[in-house]
Amino acid sequence: MSSTPAGKPIPLDTVRKHLEQKKGSEILLLHTGGHSLRRGGNNSRYLFEWPYVDLDLAQYLSTKGLKAVGTDGLSIAGWGGGSVPGHGPITSTAREVHQTLLRMGTIIIEELTNLDKLLQGGKEFADVYTIFLPLRIDGSDGSPVRAVALKRRD
Repeated sequence: MSSTPAGKPIPLDTVRKHLEQKKGSEILLLHTGGHSLRRGGNNSRYLFEWPYVDLDLAQYLSTKGLKAVGTDGLSIAGWGGGSVPGHGPITSTAREVHQTLLRMGTIIIEELTNLDKLLQGGKEFADVYTIFLPLRIDGSDGSPVRAVALKRRD
């Protein structure tokens, strides 16, 4: 997915192809290159323009029985917030993307780092065992996590 331009939706056909190759996947981690936009600090591209899941892709993913979908972007959906000088909303469906996945019981994991390290050697996907350790925050519906991915032997 790292070939998706910043501020553009991740192509449904690309994700479909990967999921068909890895039938039975329970967790999908999207390496978009979004986290690499952070180099040099909190710049406007990192804060507002990252490759994202649009509503069509969210609806497709919600039919796949995934336990979780993660991304290295700031959010699973595109920037949908209010107007920022020089940046209007990238998408108007950010809220619906989250709701579509959450309604099906799919956990959303955002702003992951080092996904590129799982794809060393030019791989398009990697078979990994993942562990997400959230903080317990009373009264909250989300939390920062310590994310760990263990590569399976080839």
